[in-house]
Amino acid sequence: MKATLILIASLFIVPGITYGQSENLNRRIDQYFLDVHKAVPAPGFSVVVVKEGKVIFTKGFGVERIGSQKPFTRRTSTAIGSLTKSFTSMAIMQLVEQEKVVLDDPVIRYLPEFRTANKNRSDKITVRMLLNNTSSLYGGVSQNFGNTDQSLERLMVSLQSIYLKKEPGSSYEYSNTAFSLAGLIISRVSGISYTEYLEQYLFHPLGMNRSTTDPDDFGKMQVLYGHHLGLDAGIPAERVIESGEMIPAGSMLRSSAEDLGHYLAVLQNGGISENQQILTPKSIESMWSPQIGFPGLSFDQGGDGKEIQYGLGWMISEVEGRTLVHHGGNTETMSSMTILYPEKQMAASILFNINYFSIDQHKFQSEFGILNNLFHLIEEEEATDFGTPRIPDPTLNDYQLPDSLKQRFEGVYRYAGSGGSSFLQNVELQIFPDPDKQLEVLAKRRKTEIMNFTMDFTNEVNAVSRNIGSPQSIHFKVRPDGVVTGLYFSGTEFIKLMPDFMKNYQLLEVGNSLFSFYFPTRWEATIHGDRFRAINTDDPSITVSGGQKTMSIQEIEGLVEEELPNHTVSFEGAEMTGIMGNDLWLQKSFLTLYEGETYQHLLLVNDIADFYMLISTPFGKLTTAVQVVTRIMMETFTSNSIAS
Repeated sequence: MKATLILIASLFIVPGITYGQSENLNRRIDQYFLDVHKAVPAPGFSVVVVKEGKVIFTKGFGVERIGSQKPFTRRTSTAIGSLTKSFTSMAIMQLVEQEKVVLDDPVIRYLPEFRTANKNRSDKITVRMLLNNTSSLYGGVSQNFGNTDQSLERLMVSLQSIYLKKEPGSSYEYSNTAFSLAGLIISRVSGISYTEYLEQYLFHPLGMNRSTTDPDDFGKMQVLYGHHLGLDAGIPAERVIESGEMIPAGSMLRSSAEDLGHYLAVLQNGGISENQQILTPKSIESMWSPQIGFPGLSFDQGGDGKEIQYGLGWMISEVEGRTLVHHGGNTETMSSMTILYPEKQMAASILFNINYFSIDQHKFQSEFGILNNLFHLIEEEEATDFGTPRIPDPTLNDYQLPDSLKQRFEGVYRYAGSGGSSFLQNVELQIFPDPDKQLEVLAKRRKTEIMNFTMDFTNEVNAVSRNIGSPQSIHFKVRPDGVVTGLYFSGTEFIKLMPDFMKNYQLLEVGNSLFSFYFPTRWEATIHGDRFRAINTDDPSITVSGGQKTMSIQEIEGLVEEELPNHTVSFEGAEMTGIMGNDLWLQKSFLTLYEGETYQHLLLVNDIADFYMLISTPFGKLTTAVQVVTRIMMETFTSNSIAS
């Protein structure tokens, strides 16, 4: 099946259409977005339009979730992603106005413990550099959950192993880590958590009662969890535990079109909300002032080649003779775009319940293009193709994979255990023939489907994905004898599970599928909630137990006593750590006495995922048991919380 180039010939992207002056503006905007809804692959979205400090239009279109009849409304709360960075910047600017923070002070003034491996460079990073993406910070552990401030603290500590490759302030590099540190500064300086600060000093005074960064509020607000990318529509997503450390950069903030209308109105009104000065015009001007440039869209990509500037939590672009202030945001399953046109006092936000940032822009108009043409409509100007690629999809080809070669690619491929796209970590790919005898791929994280596409081969070992998303590269690893051993999907390595592996190992899922890993089929395993216990059927004296448990290093010995209540600990080995699969595991060995016999035990603790496994054997059998169980288990271990 060959993909074909599809350009949506709709009113909202075709040049040459002039909107009639006699029509009611509200009705024209409504019709415009009805046309958008018919043309885009999003199940639903909401929009708010602000002019001269007042909301002139806000509405939802479509449904909140495929399979549901619940309409997407202006009050529907969904993820706004990196638009959160503008809130983080606003909070910092409030503290600047109170003389509690100075933008050009070094970060270590507010976070004395902060350092990277090359401290001589990290000491030079200023608060301003965090907000304008020139800090050179990139990396850190992004697997911390729960309490926001604890997660931010852990992120800061993890940076001690990161080397800054560039001099701070020398160039632009988009950094979620930098904004997370800015969030920690807000917490340290204000004396309350980042989440509490936004609630008290931004959401509440702005009347944003459908906005939150607190997962405990998600239920009562009935927030959305969005959709993954399917063949020709979205795939409803399930809730995952999101990264607490990236909240200031956009990992959790939910908001609605109605609430963002209040936010945009305040920005247009010089920082005033209900006679309360939230921020001064000078601070808003600072946030919207260019700090550093980076390449914009080329002509082929649908742009004009002009640089985009980054201010403080906002981008600034010259588009078709207008200065626009903007920022998009996306999570794995949702996205947003916000654009302000300060000269004409216009602004708009659009919120999608799918990651529209990853939609194939050769087939569908971009988020930026949709709002850009909205401004043209309001100004009664012709629509343009800005943001729509002006050349055909370069991945289109005429190659046809011979039917005789298709079967060798079929099978199950598991994540190799390290590197690649964070979205694809802990994912399993299933390749199978579809009804048209083309090869289809189903991507799953445990039992949850997160992507579906067909493969469009460009030669005998290379292909690209075809669905509603942008095409991604696929490269197969093939031995000289033609046996396929793995693949690289979008740069992420997957290992093919051979028939012998599938025969000898089973997938265990613990804690309502929160944790999963492959385990020998010859072991008899029982699962009770978030714990499991397995017995080697060839030698019942060898057991493995484990599950979810939050503990400190000091509590590890207590865990052994809890698991083995009638054993007396006679020896403790040294604590060691090692990387296996995608995680860091703490290891500690023990000897115990039980009814006159000596037993060996190895405790493995994944501190990030709060998961442990204890292998117990009679003395002399531990080494063999460890070799059989732990390598595969740790290499294939996945956590639903980590997967977010």
